[in-house]
Amino acid sequence: MNAKVTLHLGFDSDVFSRALTLESLSDEATLGDLTDLLHQQNPQIFDRPLQRILPPVGTVEAQAVKHVKGLSITVDELSHPEGLRTLGNETVPLADGFDYPVAKPNAAGYYDASGMAGQAYRAEFGFWHTGEDWNKRTGGDSDLGEPVYAIANGRVTNVGYYTPAWGNIILIEHLLPGNEKVWSQYAHLRDVYVQPGTIVYRGQTIGTIGKGANNTWAAHLHFEIRKANLPPQQWGYVTDEDRQRLLRDYHYPSQFINAHRVGYLDGIVVSEDSSQFVRSPSQHWYRGTWGHQRRNYWTWTVRDCKDEECVAIWSPVINELGRYELFAHIPSDNATTLNARYEITHADGISRVTVVQNDYYDQWVSLGAYKFGPGRPATVRLSDVTGEPSDANSDEYKQIAFDAMMWTRI
Repeated sequence: MNAKVTLHLGFDSDVFSRALTLESLSDEATLGDLTDLLHQQNPQIFDRPLQRILPPVGTVEAQAVKHVKGLSITVDELSHPEGLRTLGNETVPLADGFDYPVAKPNAAGYYDASGMAGQAYRAEFGFWHTGEDWNKRTGGDSDLGEPVYAIANGRVTNVGYYTPAWGNIILIEHLLPGNEKVWSQYAHLRDVYVQPGTIVYRGQTIGTIGKGANNTWAAHLHFEIRKANLPPQQWGYVTDEDRQRLLRDYHYPSQFINAHRVGYLDGIVVSEDSSQFVRSPSQHWYRGTWGHQRRNYWTWTVRDCKDEECVAIWSPVINELGRYELFAHIPSDNATTLNARYEITHADGISRVTVVQNDYYDQWVSLGAYKFGPGRPATVRLSDVTGEPSDANSDEYKQIAFDAMMWTRI
């Protein structure tokens, strides 16, 4: 796809317009792709990516770069996110999906070297890790200077340089359906191409991978997704109680991205108050006030299959044959089990997936991708049997939550 773009450039003593055609845009091109192409195809005008972009239809204002005193853009033939919402005093597009911050969209050639809240990291450094550390598989500093991308549409709320180790940090606020917000944080950056107030779009280059303050680290991107609006340099989670606080305030980044890929708004959701959700009769069902649409069912876990009493089955209506990624929503309360056993019946058979519900707080968790279709088996079964102690006096007595399920077409 080509995009027709008119640049309206203002200098000290002159204003003129220049019509450009940007080539090699994919049909799924984002405004991040557009700004990168403007930079690449017109280096005589721009010495770095645009600093501010607003909605792509009509006139778009941007902050001046280098010698340009004023700049606006008129864009046609470019698809853009549907719906606009307000964050503070800024109008920004609703997040239409999330991609990875390196090697967009899927982080090809990269791996996470330090997962969030893992025991190994704490044993080595004395802290619970607050996010993921993305490294190129070629090792060393081979990713130094590689581009870092905004994972979704949003507004930059903070840019700063923090010592002794953080270096450059970018913090971006994202608006999800239902007015839910999350914040993505990008740290140890070498270059920064945005500033507070910048409106960014999914896939837009916002900086490059660095080595932190005073080149403290081997080159990598420290990356977080937060549920709470915390200071950019938030750190210092040490105790087991701190870990619970961390899990309350942070998402597992890759899990969140996978659960919110492009088109995630179109998933088939079966909530716990739907006719496609069925519970076994029992006096031991309890109603929770957290989770998807702020409600769920929960019960206490039991050790043995002979004691099974609370069973739930989700049965979606699927009208098109294909592969679907399946997600379970885990609420922030009434979900302390370490061994929730989901049984998934799909077109190719039965799969079983174990989830540590205790590690998730109000978020979608992937159960994997499977084939579903009309007239084919399509159910998820979950029961109170987890193998954990059934003694109410035991410190290991757990709760298991039964919340919404979502099938997203791949």
